[in-house]
Amino acid sequence: MKNCIIREGKKLIEKENGHVFRMTGINLVTPVGINPFQEDNEADYRLMSEIGMNTARIQMEYSWFEDDDAPFIYKETGFRLLERYIALGKKYGIRLVLDMQHPQSGFQGRNGVFWEEGCPLQQRFLALWEAIAKRFSGEEYVIAYDLINEPAIQGRDREEAERKLAEYYGLLSRTIERIRLHDPEHLIWVETPFMIIGQNLYSDENETRLIIPPVPDENVIYDFHMYHPGAFTHQGCVFPDFANYPPVPRDEGWLDQTEGFFHPAINLGGQPVNYSGEGEDLAEIRKVLKMQYGAIYARNFPCVCGEFGICSEAAEHGGIQWVEDVTDCLDEGEVIYWYVSMQGDSPRDQFNLFRTPLAQNLHWRLVG
Repeated sequence: MKNCIIREGKKLIEKENGHVFRMTGINLVTPVGINPFQEDNEADYRLMSEIGMNTARIQMEYSWFEDDDAPFIYKETGFRLLERYIALGKKYGIRLVLDMQHPQSGFQGRNGVFWEEGCPLQQRFLALWEAIAKRFSGEEYVIAYDLINEPAIQGRDREEAERKLAEYYGLLSRTIERIRLHDPEHLIWVETPFMIIGQNLYSDENETRLIIPPVPDENVIYDFHMYHPGAFTHQGCVFPDFANYPPVPRDEGWLDQTEGFFHPAINLGGQPVNYSGEGEDLAEIRKVLKMQYGAIYARNFPCVCGEFGICSEAAEHGGIQWVEDVTDCLDEGEVIYWYVSMQGDSPRDQFNLFRTPLAQNLHWRLVG
C-alpha cells in the first residue's frame, strides 16, 4: 500500500510521508432492529466529515459473511457491505477499522467454549479473518483489523481462567499468522481482555486482572474500553440475553437483537447512581485510566480508548461531567479515544451521542 498507517513506537505514522497520524473518530453501529444491508447511512459519514473526524470503527457480525449451517462458505453480501462502507469512507475522508464485534462465539466469546483448545468455532474465526484480509489487503481506507471485541476470559477458578487465557493468546497468534499470509501491512488492533475469576461476569466479588496480550507482530495498536463504574455508565440499560445469544439470523444474514433483549441488565432497584466529578469519584476514574494506558505505553506501543460512553439515563446524573473527566485524563495521557456511538445500539438508543445532552459538548473533544 502506498499510504497505509503503521506503528512507530507509541505513534501512528503515514507510511508515505512519515507524518504522525492522529485518529479522530467514533464507533459506527447499526441500530438494533435495522437491517444493515438495507440501511442508508451516508448521512453518518457526511456528519463525521463535517465535524472533522477521519476514522470510524465498523462493528461487524460474522453472520454478514457466513451462516451457521454453512460454515466456511462466504457470502458476497457481507463483503459488498464493507465495500459500500469503504466507498463512503473515500467520499468523505473517513478511514475504517474493521472490528469483529460479534464473532462465531457470540458477543465477547461468551458461549463458554470458545477459549477451549480445539473448539471448532476457532477454525471458523481464523478462516473468516483470513478471507477478510485477503479481500482488503492493499485497501488504504481500511486502517486496521480489530480482531475481537472485548474478549471475556472467565474461569470458575484461577486454574481454569489461566488455561483459557493461554488459549486466547494462542488464538491471537494464529489469527495474526493467517492475516499476514495475505496482508503484511495493515495494523493489527488488539483489545485488552478482562479475565474474571468467579461465576458472574458482572459481580463486584470477582477477581479481575489487567492483561496486555503478547502478540507475534510489531505493527500493533492496543485498545482498552472505559465504562467504569459500570453501575453508573450503564444504569437502566438493556442488553442481549447472553444465555440465548446470538438470536436466529434474519434475512441476508444479520442478527436482529430486538427479541433477545431484557430490562434492566443492571438492576438498580429504581435508584439512580450519581457521579460527582470530585473526591473519590474523580480519583477512581483517573486511577483506572492511567493504569490502562500506562501499561500499554510501558511496552512502547500506541493505544486507543476504543470505546467509552454513557447511557442516556446517566447523562442526567453527572454523565456530562464523567465524559469531561474521562476525556481530560485521556488528553493528558495523549490517548486517542472514540465515543460509543454515532447511533444508538439498543432499542432505546441508549448510547446514541446525538440523543443525549452530550451532542453540543462533545463534538469538539472528539476531534481535538
